[in-house]
Amino acid sequence: MSVAMAVNNLVKGKKAGDTWVCYQAPEEFRMWNAKDGWKSMVEYDVVPIFVKVRGLRVVDSNTLIATNKQSKILKCGLPVVGSITISTERRCNWTVRVDGTKEINQAFGELANEYGFEQFEVREMEVLNKNGAIIFCEVYNPDGNGCALYCLSIELDGEKRYAPNMDEPFQEKYIDKFRGTQKARCGSKNLTVVASGCAIEHDIPSKTVIRIPKKQKAEGLRAA
Repeated sequence: MSVAMAVNNLVKGKKAGDTWVCYQAPEEFRMWNAKDGWKSMVEYDVVPIFVKVRGLRVVDSNTLIATNKQSKILKCGLPVVGSITISTERRCNWTVRVDGTKEINQAFGELANEYGFEQFEVREMEVLNKNGAIIFCEVYNPDGNGCALYCLSIELDGEKRYAPNMDEPFQEKYIDKFRGTQKARCGSKNLTVVASGCAIEHDIPSKTVIRIPKKQKAEGLRAA
């Protein structure tokens, strides 16, 4: 089971009113750029263990646009307007186990040069803190405000703990300096399921509303 799946399962088990926090990893490690690489992680008191990245590069792209003034005439004689884009993409996924940022720069530098990438997006990363904690980070959206590289678990003395089950002081102590600017404050609450229009009529806060697709509404009415 992946770390993100383990975190999701813990979140599903939370009761309404439960809260927890999740710390972002330093933003500079969200991307790896061929031009600059990464500087040493010494200032964060950690050393990298492994990094998983992905890359996307558009190798070739061609777009045809048809307008009212210059429409595309089909073989059947009818004119149409619109557009089509044909592109060729190059995608990659790499995982490297290392002992330092120098090795990261060497490995990704070689891959970027060989396959023509300028940067890689970091998807997962694991680092060892000098206090003995192993910190696992993954791209995640803990509070619904957008994805970033978050510290989802801490392994200490062979025991792995996950963000939803760790209190704030524990995370602050063992994540220590390896923190970005964002701290996601998460919580669980009851959701009210209503049909369109009912939220306004009954003065229900929009954040607690789940919209029901028309198909599901119709099936629900038939079942009743």
